Amino acid sequence: MMKVTINEVNSTKRGMEVEIPADVVSGELEKAFESYRRRARIPGFRSGKIPISVVKQRFGKQVEGDVLHHLIEEYAHRALEENKIQPIQHPVLDEYDYRQGQPFVFRTTFEVRPLVRIENYRGMAVTRREVRVTEEQIRESLEALRERAARYSTLDGRKAEAGDVVVGTLAGRFLEGKGKDFDGESITMTVGAEQNHPDFNEQLKGIGAGESRVFQVRYPQDYPSGILAGCLVEYTLNSREVKVRELPDLNDDLAKEIGDFATLQALTDHIREELERREKNSADGEAKDKILTELVEKNEFEVPESMVEAQMDRQVEETVRLMIMQGLDPHHAEVNWREEREKGREVAVKRVRAMLIMEAVAQQEGIEVTAEEIQKRLQHEARRQKISVADLRDQLERKGNLDGLQRQLLREKALDFLMDQATISREG
Repeated sequence: MMKVTINEVNSTKRGMEVEIPADVVSGELEKAFESYRRRARIPGFRSGKIPISVVKQRFGKQVEGDVLHHLIEEYAHRALEENKIQPIQHPVLDEYDYRQGQPFVFRTTFEVRPLVRIENYRGMAVTRREVRVTEEQIRESLEALRERAARYSTLDGRKAEAGDVVVGTLAGRFLEGKGKDFDGESITMTVGAEQNHPDFNEQLKGIGAGESRVFQVRYPQDYPSGILAGCLVEYTLNSREVKVRELPDLNDDLAKEIGDFATLQALTDHIREELERREKNSADGEAKDKILTELVEKNEFEVPESMVEAQMDRQVEETVRLMIMQGLDPHHAEVNWREEREKGREVAVKRVRAMLIMEAVAQQEGIEVTAEEIQKRLQHEARRQKISVADLRDQLERKGNLDGLQRQLLREKALDFLMDQATISREG
């Protein structure tokens, strides 16, 4: 029978010592040596007929190491289960003591979620901005749909104007800087577009089909794209065709083309409802953030370092995704990622504390997540990622993130509960 001793290092860290009886260790070693004896290949001995003494002499250290590693994994898991402990991450082996014929003792450390008790969270006072959707917002949404439905036609003899699209090829030669020259890249550029470099918009203006422009662009040292920063590049732009944008009229035909709307009024009503839904969700989100911020400020407690580290990693990933969405290359950005990560520690601590507060509220209120709710979230996420629910579940299980999804849903339900219980006043 193994002996287990659990020590509380602090509110989030535990030390565990496990002692495995000597006969268990010797039994596992003998089984392992016998398995090696059957499988080993040693010159001068027939397969399966190697004396056990030879196997121990030849493979003793390797077998011993394999057996001890297996015992640590198995008995650490057993000890945690028997003591009903759920570590945040896999226990870290600190040291072990093995002597032949003696009990095998190993020591690990691991982090656990702190025991948190939250008070005075019902009926919290919070302001929530009034939701208003203006006619201007609706007009802007209709115009955006109209823009997306625009058609482009090629006109002979057309000289490109603002809003026209130039289709052709682009070559680039680096006169200064270490960029790689390129030739014959296909381009489709809208004249006057904000994302274009101003020099490109100047050269696109007035170009016709079959014409070429040669020009130079000097990029400043702080140019967002690290590849071009500080470079002088000579471009050769060859225009193959100039396309004119034609905007459709805002009428019933456009409504039918955009979706299942019989009239323009039906489309307008749908846009109004969608804007109101988004505004409501946004206002609710702001109010929930206020609730969380107040609870975090009122409830200071030590949080597990492993959770903080994981949150810091997620924050860096968020920064990288945002840079990519803005067309920046994170690999060439002048960012000290180690420093950037550490700058986010204070925010990470607050976010982890907020997570633990929500989990504590859920526990205190008996809030649970059902299998149906998990399945519904999986279906939603699978649609977003355009994969099957089964594949998404497999991915989460392989990475050990299915429990994380359940905890996320639990925290969301707890926050919804706090919002329902809050005393809400309107602002704006």
